[in-house]
Amino acid sequence: VVVAAARVPQREATEDRVREAVLMRSDGSTQRMRHLALAVSLERSSPGAFEDLARHFDAADERDRAARYAVRAGDAAVQALAFDRAAALYLLAIERARSEAGSADLYRKLGDALLHAGSNAPAGRAYLEAARRSDGHSAVDLTRRGAEQLLMVGEVDTGLAAWRKRSTPWA
Repeated sequence: VVVAAARVPQREATEDRVREAVLMRSDGSTQRMRHLALAVSLERSSPGAFEDLARHFDAADERDRAARYAVRAGDAAVQALAFDRAAALYLLAIERARSEAGSADLYRKLGDALLHAGSNAPAGRAYLEAARRSDGHSAVDLTRRGAEQLLMVGEVDTGLAAWRKRSTPWA
């Protein structure tokens, strides 16, 4: 039993290499079709495999579905304290989303993940982008957070300019 259990990772690695080899020999259309079939199958059999679903829907050029699952995978990564992974997934969602709806919240989530990952300057820029897509007090708070992060890492001119530009809700 112990010997059989030790072989499972090797078998999975071999299966991954075979799968990659088959996909690499296919044309782009066939690859997209296979990724879509994998994603649909995963959706039914493993609905909680958000990151895999996001990656396969992305490879199938199903942008909206990829974005939706990337957000859910990012949220799960935050819960697991995997902030770098969460930031990458939120960025994937931002890049794939066709709709601007909810984009301010996505940029805020990206900023939070980057901040917790220790990437203050990128976090500041993400907060400022979230502020640009927001209004009212939310925009002011996001601008403050973005400017604060930029100032903390020495980007004084950029941080002050951002704060001056939008320091009141009516500006």
